[in-house]
Amino acid sequence: QTICSSPLRRVVETKEIITSRLNVPHHEIEELGECTALIWKNLRQFSIGMEIPEDEIIRPFFLRVQKGIEKVFSFSNPLVIAHGGVHFAICACLKVVEHDPYIANCGVVQFFFEDGVWKAKKHF
Repeated sequence: QTICSSPLRRVVETKEIITSRLNVPHHEIEELGECTALIWKNLRQFSIGMEIPEDEIIRPFFLRVQKGIEKVFSFSNPLVIAHGGVHFAICACLKVVEHDPYIANCGVVQFFFEDGVWKAKKHF
């Protein structure tokens, strides 16, 4: 019922392609912007399910994405179009387990709350 996306050009182009026929509200959420290459490098040392690390590089990114997800949750049935690093951060912030936080370009993931925990399922 709602499209939420990163404002970065690559996502905007993807959003235009996949939602061109959807007549629903679109919201660009600044906090869903991608991380830097340095953050990506440091993410490899982080395990999903852990608390958000005190790491001075990863922590601000995770907290930014967490703020973006809080905005997303204010909308009904949102479709989020973002980046791989954002997917990783969402998994970390929601403490999703038994799910690979790395996603291929244009990968589709469904997040859902079940049995008191967040879960995710890839659809390729």
